Amino acid sequence: MKNLISIPYGIDEYTSVEVKMMGKHYTIMDDRILSFVDVETTGGSPLSHRVIDVAIIQVQHGRIIREFQSLVQPHQPIPQFIETLTGISADMLADAPNFEDIAEEISSMLEGTIFVAHNVQFDYSFLKQECARAGFSLNIPQLCTVRLSRHLFPTEKKHNLDIVIRRNGLEVPANRHRAYADTRAIADFYLLLRERFPHEILFATMEKLLKKYVLPSHMQEEDLEKVPERPGIYVFHDQEGTPLYIGKSIHLKERVCQHFAKAHHSAKELALVMRTHTITWEETVSELGALLLESKLVKEQSPHYNRRLRRDGQSIALKTAYSAEGYLVPTAHPVSELKSHEFGDVLGMYRSVAHMRKQLATLHKEQKLCSHMLGLSKGTGPCFSHSLGNCAGPCAQVEAPSSYNARAFEAFSTTRLHPWPSKTPLLIRHIDEEGGRVECVIAHDWCILGVATYEGGEWTRMEKMEKHFDKDVYLILRQFLKRPDARGGICTPIRPNMARGEMSELLTMLGLTDLMTAESLS
Repeated sequence: MKNLISIPYGIDEYTSVEVKMMGKHYTIMDDRILSFVDVETTGGSPLSHRVIDVAIIQVQHGRIIREFQSLVQPHQPIPQFIETLTGISADMLADAPNFEDIAEEISSMLEGTIFVAHNVQFDYSFLKQECARAGFSLNIPQLCTVRLSRHLFPTEKKHNLDIVIRRNGLEVPANRHRAYADTRAIADFYLLLRERFPHEILFATMEKLLKKYVLPSHMQEEDLEKVPERPGIYVFHDQEGTPLYIGKSIHLKERVCQHFAKAHHSAKELALVMRTHTITWEETVSELGALLLESKLVKEQSPHYNRRLRRDGQSIALKTAYSAEGYLVPTAHPVSELKSHEFGDVLGMYRSVAHMRKQLATLHKEQKLCSHMLGLSKGTGPCFSHSLGNCAGPCAQVEAPSSYNARAFEAFSTTRLHPWPSKTPLLIRHIDEEGGRVECVIAHDWCILGVATYEGGEWTRMEKMEKHFDKDVYLILRQFLKRPDARGGICTPIRPNMARGEMSELLTMLGLTDLMTAESLS
């Protein structure tokens, strides 16, 4: 029978052996300086609102060793509800220091300590941003006393500061919702826990709860643990369920956790995770399936933080055309309007007109291609660059069309669209033998015609797609088809005799029966 030690207030019981093992945390944690912190602010966003009141109380070995408090001039209006809640008015802040004036003292005080607060992410993110604006870095471990209270008192439903104060018989601060009063309340709560719980248990629990990730107060690390370690896509949603960001990975959990870990160092990641309320995901069998699904969903839903993949509607293709004299004069067209028979005429694809002009200007400068022929300048007769010796003179008919065109095609050789590597559509399969799943992608002329997933003895996803050229899909397929076997894929050309046999069921369900005819494949 286990030798059990009963722990107050209903938290898990530990064996005496387990307590002895946890004893290593006793000295380590008690030696650490705990910085209890509270801030009052002009609003809820650390990126756009500012701190107006800050307090720090440092505790080591169960004793208060240092205190700091200051009002702060925010240089922005204080909303009425903030003034009512905190009692802090603009008049009170008229002579308060700027945060830059106290940033060095705060940064130095917090360095090497553990940042402790009630709903720690709010206070930590605000001080991190304020320090960053002042040129100081804040990157220290954090401990949330809300989560500590939940862990130590699991039968209690509420853990806000007012409830914690009343439930534990703490002195109600005279200036509740002022930084120092609230900081003193959470410091007193910790000192009370030291008296009520065996130190080995308390410190081991604190060690366990030290934050690896930046998490909003409404999320738990358990939410991240639910994400599977499989290929697929994930979606961060805001409070209303609107997608904020769509990503992909061959290891979903690892990639999702990276966002919350990187929020310590990146303002963009911090803004994303602070707005995230829920995370959803969809598993795929392969990396290819994840890449294609991510590209599709981003363009359909246009999440705020997916700027790179939202570009398709503005992408530009530069196509081959010739002047009356026979010189190459490329013309620009939206990528979305490309037809499969035009792929061989595409000299390059660009994010936007501005991006295209920038790249053409580089070719003009480095390869001495004519600015008139590239569409960078207009006019009759020689271009200005010819007079400077930076153009070989097709605009003055000094350079023959054959010579100029050969140089121009060579200049575009690295950006030209590659031909589809098969005379027919391809069926690309990935097989997950362990999970009993098969993922099928049917593609032709760099376009996705359909996707399907077979799982549990039935087709669980069947989706026919319009034949539409997409630059991102082209790049995904191009990279994959260089070494499909290295990425676990099986590529099978779809030929009429095969389509009438084993593939006919799949093609029929996808509505792609036209691929069964020789005429459609010619």
